[in-house]
Amino acid sequence: MRLSSGLTLPLAAIVVAAGLGAACGGSDGPGPGPGPIPTIPSVVSVSPNSGTTLGGTAITVTGANFAFGVQVTVGGAAATNVVVTSSTTLTATTSTRSAGTVEVTVTLDGRSGSLPAAFTYIAPGQVTNQPPVIQSITARGVKPNEPENFADLGEEIVVTGTATDAETTPDRLAYEWTGTDGAFIGTGPSVTWRAPASGATPFVANLKLTVVDRFQTTDGSGLPITFEHRVEKTFTVKVHDSTKEVGGMATLFLENFSKSSVAPAVVMQDFLVGCYGTAAELQDVIDNRNEYTITGSNVGPATVTVSFGGTCAFRNRPGDACSNSSVSWTSIEKATGKTATAEGTDQVTAVYRDARWWLCDSQFNPKNGLTSSRFLQLLTR
Repeated sequence: MRLSSGLTLPLAAIVVAAGLGAACGGSDGPGPGPGPIPTIPSVVSVSPNSGTTLGGTAITVTGANFAFGVQVTVGGAAATNVVVTSSTTLTATTSTRSAGTVEVTVTLDGRSGSLPAAFTYIAPGQVTNQPPVIQSITARGVKPNEPENFADLGEEIVVTGTATDAETTPDRLAYEWTGTDGAFIGTGPSVTWRAPASGATPFVANLKLTVVDRFQTTDGSGLPITFEHRVEKTFTVKVHDSTKEVGGMATLFLENFSKSSVAPAVVMQDFLVGCYGTAAELQDVIDNRNEYTITGSNVGPATVTVSFGGTCAFRNRPGDACSNSSVSWTSIEKATGKTATAEGTDQVTAVYRDARWWLCDSQFNPKNGLTSSRFLQLLTR
C-alpha cells in the first residue's frame, strides 16, 4: 500500500488497518450489538407494615421495575391477589404465617429484590368459645296422641334436638345421632329413627345426640387451627310390640279369671291401680270367687287395636288400646249347686302409662238370647 505522500507501509500495518476497518464497519454492514440489561425489581416500602398471622392483610408494595408476572412473598409465604398497578406500585394479600418481623421479596423473571424487616406478623389472641348446650330432645311418632319416647317394632318416629351456643347459630352446629338399636335416617337437628323390626319387647333403646361446635382459633405461634366442642346427651325410647303385649295381658287375665283357684290379686296383676275400671273389676273377681266355681272355659285369641286417646266400642270405654276375645264359661253356684253358663265377647281396655302397657277395664258383651243369671250379672255390671 502506498500513501499519498508516496510512503510504503509494512505488511503488518496493513493487517492491523484491515482489522480496524472491519471493527469500524466494512462492506458487510454493522455487526450485532450488546443485548438489553435485565432489570431487577426493588422494594422500598410496605404499607401497612403489620398484620395478623391469620393472613388476609391487604398490602401495598412500593419499589421499582414491577411488571406483569411479578411474584411476592412475605416472610417466605407467597402472597395472593398480586396486582401490578404501575412499574413502582403493586398490591397483594398476605398468607398465614407464624408471628415475627419478616422481609418482603418481589421476584420477576428469576431476579429478586427484598426489603428486610418490612412486615410484622402479629398473633391475635386465642378465641374464647363456650361449648353448646343441648336444651331438649323430643322423640315422638306421627300417630295422633302417641306418647313421647314410644315406638312399636319397625315404627319410624321423628327425633328433634334443640341446642344453643353463645357464639354459633344453631344452623352452623353439627348434629350426630347414634345408638345401638334401630337406625337414624337423615341429618341435622331433626331426623327419623326407625325402631328395630324384631326383638323381645318391651325393651329400651339407648340413643345419643352429640352436638359439635367447630371454630377457628390460633396455636402458640399464632397459626390458625380448627378446634371443636362436643357435648352429648343420651335419651331412651321404649320399644313395644303393642298388639302382642296388650293381647297377651288380656288373654292372661281372662285365663286366670277362668281358674277359680287363682287369687284375685294375681288375676288383676296387670291392671293399673287408680285406672277408672280397676277397682270395679277387682270387686267383680272377688264376688265371682265367693259365689261361683268355674268348671269350664274357652278363651279365644285376642284381636287388638291401638288408638291412643281413643275409645273401645262396647260401652264406649276410653283406652289407648282395645282387646276383644270370644269367651265362654261354665260354672257352679256355690249356694245352690246350679250350673250357670255365659258366652260372648270380652272387651279389655288398656292404657299406656309410665312407659308400659296396663289393663284398665273389662266388659263382657254376652250373645243375644242368653238367660240372665247372677253369674252373667257379675260379668256385665
